[in-house]
Amino acid sequence: MWREALTLDGTATGPLSPVELQAVSIVICTRDRGALVIGAAASALASVGIPIELIIIDQSRADDTRDAVAALCHDPRLRYERSTTVGVSRARNIGLRLASHPIVLFTDDDVTVPQDWARIFAGAFESLDKVAVAFCSVEARPHDTELGFVPDHIVDKSIVVKSLISKSRARGIGAGMAARRDAVLSFGGFDEELGPGAPLQSGEDRDLAARALTLGWWVHQTPDTYVVHHGFRTWDEGRGLTRRDWYGIGAAYAKQVRALNVQIVPVIAHEVVFFGLLLPMYRALRGGRRVGLKRLGYFTAGFVRGVRTPIDRGTMLYRPRGRSSS
Repeated sequence: MWREALTLDGTATGPLSPVELQAVSIVICTRDRGALVIGAAASALASVGIPIELIIIDQSRADDTRDAVAALCHDPRLRYERSTTVGVSRARNIGLRLASHPIVLFTDDDVTVPQDWARIFAGAFESLDKVAVAFCSVEARPHDTELGFVPDHIVDKSIVVKSLISKSRARGIGAGMAARRDAVLSFGGFDEELGPGAPLQSGEDRDLAARALTLGWWVHQTPDTYVVHHGFRTWDEGRGLTRRDWYGIGAAYAKQVRALNVQIVPVIAHEVVFFGLLLPMYRALRGGRRVGLKRLGYFTAGFVRGVRTPIDRGTMLYRPRGRSSS
């Protein structure tokens, strides 16, 4: 019978060879997207070469996602959790705490993954004991670029970043992200004031990587695997996404400035000058769409909001307003 939390045992579907990896957890978060998550979940459950558990965190207000996921309830590797919380960072933290395995892979509900994604992604940094956060490529599904775009992130080469000053070399996005569970939980997990659905709107993935580096952990970016993003946006919808993302990036990096982490200065300069100014100008000169200086304005607004938001200096997490700061 269907239950709100499905049993999972983490068992493999077949015998493992000596070179295959230990089991991993995959977390997919969703909110008010109906049956959309089924494509992502089905592709994750089709993983080969490594045993997995799949955890779906559902923050939806209606029951349609739960009803759709019921079609997958026969698979013992699946665990479905309904949550009344709001925000992707809260959902990912729930998934982290529920995960049974030391490496946790994250992707989104509008993404599909290749069958070997989990095996390759986990293997890319399993032996790198100091890596706490990793990113892979996020490829856009085929679409009409005249009508809109699909957010992506292409990784060209393998990079291990060991200090905050080099953070710009591994930007990454949450649709293709991995974490060493115990390490990330040791410094508070995702900042629940950042990310879609939270007051500071976005930037939770960059913040997690920056905090890891600040605390002596490493960040890895691998070109060896990818996920496929199906989240098409019209160019009009893209304006809102740009506003949200750059606002969140500003807020995420504000806490590093408040903590007097001077290594963040070149990271901010690279983000603002290159991605916020020079790259858009270059694309405009080549016939691309003009974005003006709006990104810089959104970044500044988020940065100011971050400066004004209470912070816990021990964990480098923002505090919800109303709580005291240290």
